[in-house]
Amino acid sequence: MRKVGLVALHMAVVLTVLAGCTTKTATQSPSPNSSGGPGSTAAASPAVTKNTFTALLETNASWPYNKDWPIWKYIEEKTGATWNVQLPSGNLQDTTTLNVASGSVPDLTFGYTPMANTYGIQGVFANILDYTDIMPNFKKWMEKYPTYVKASLASDGKMYVFPNEGYGKANGMSWLYRQDIFQKYNVKTPTTYDEFYQTLKQLKQIYPESTPFVFRNGLNILSNMAPSFDTNGGYYLDKKTNKVKFGPIEPNYKKMVEYLHKFYVDGLIPKDFLTVDTKRWQDMISTNKSFVTNDYIVRIDFFNTPMRKENPDSTLAFMPPAAGFAGAKPLLLNTQSVDGGLMVSAKSKKIKEIMKMMDFFYSEEGKTMASWGKEGETFTVENGKKQYKPGLFTNATELANKFGLTTLGTYTWFDFDAYKSIISPSLQSAYDEADKYMDVYSPLPKNTQPELDTLSITGKAVTDAYSESISKFIVGQRSLDEWDQYVEELKKQGLQKTLDVYQAAFDRVQK
Repeated sequence: MRKVGLVALHMAVVLTVLAGCTTKTATQSPSPNSSGGPGSTAAASPAVTKNTFTALLETNASWPYNKDWPIWKYIEEKTGATWNVQLPSGNLQDTTTLNVASGSVPDLTFGYTPMANTYGIQGVFANILDYTDIMPNFKKWMEKYPTYVKASLASDGKMYVFPNEGYGKANGMSWLYRQDIFQKYNVKTPTTYDEFYQTLKQLKQIYPESTPFVFRNGLNILSNMAPSFDTNGGYYLDKKTNKVKFGPIEPNYKKMVEYLHKFYVDGLIPKDFLTVDTKRWQDMISTNKSFVTNDYIVRIDFFNTPMRKENPDSTLAFMPPAAGFAGAKPLLLNTQSVDGGLMVSAKSKKIKEIMKMMDFFYSEEGKTMASWGKEGETFTVENGKKQYKPGLFTNATELANKFGLTTLGTYTWFDFDAYKSIISPSLQSAYDEADKYMDVYSPLPKNTQPELDTLSITGKAVTDAYSESISKFIVGQRSLDEWDQYVEELKKQGLQKTLDVYQAAFDRVQK
């Protein structure tokens, strides 16, 4: 039985108000319509009504907002909309909180789903579902992607943030290994966790000073391992019984902990695995101190490019997941989502105009624009296949830096083939291979404020007790013979109460 769900050990969402936070405005002047180059999709577009909308967007240090990005021109050509962009002076959430408190919420705000739902329920943001009668493309999109629609719904059943699909695939995670080391010493990739254990021991014999398996973010590795053990890293809905369960008290979860304990005792993972940070993790993989990890697939190019400057044979590659036990399916945790998007102010005087603009982003034409840019200017079509113009982009970062493509707020529906077209063949292959093992995307439903209050207190108590005991089991400070006692301890902390909270949330969504 496959059990699906999404880790939810840290449930509380806290909104902090910072007094004195201000908003900087980056005004963009309207651009004249362009007929585009040969074959331009803009030339065939019908006349559009001009509008200007204020928008609070998040900026990124790696690709800071630029009012001259061509993406703004493309949006205007297709929808008639000019965005008067505001940037947060500090934290985006703090700026939004201040805007809400002062009553100065712009027409559009980019934010993450928990914040959107919190303020949406309070009446700050418009319910998008009230306007689907003027959004034919969005209605079709919702029929095609019901899971992503459900993930965007607030606890009151309304939608306050525009959902997205496509670009989240870049967030996919998988098992990665030093293929060059494995090939050099004829080490086979494992298909089961028993084989994985032997593989790590073999690497340890070859490199006695190594810790062959390294990962960051401590106990989160258990959530990544869970699908291959037919369990879950947190709360999830058992599809067979339609009941909410908590993976970390299940027998299959115990099997994962038993393996990590063996890895720890034999020096196959770092002794301080709970505190390994990103820099140390990077150093261990790139200096032959570790050879297997579980992380974002995009890290393949991140490691291979610099490592090959010193050793052309160095290769970090995709490794298929191993089955946790006989009969279990080898699966990857599905992290292919972007939990955020644009919200529309409920007090905007242009709500209908904004909704009509946003509807374009859910059309095939809008998907192409947000992903590829403008035909003849950024991409061409040959034999029915799109491709970026040669020499225009050398990596995915340049999509954002040069043209504003893939920046937050400029897409809802994204063609992942666009991203794949400018990454290395090995990374392309890794994404394709990972898809064969990806578990079902199954997000947790959104909670009401009273439910969140319960989770912030009782849920935290359960989480803290879980983290302490599982850590002790792995390092041997507590015997795994006490597993049943550990389960009872979580129940005493209020586990059933948190299960009831999530059951109510799932039942609410399914009505």
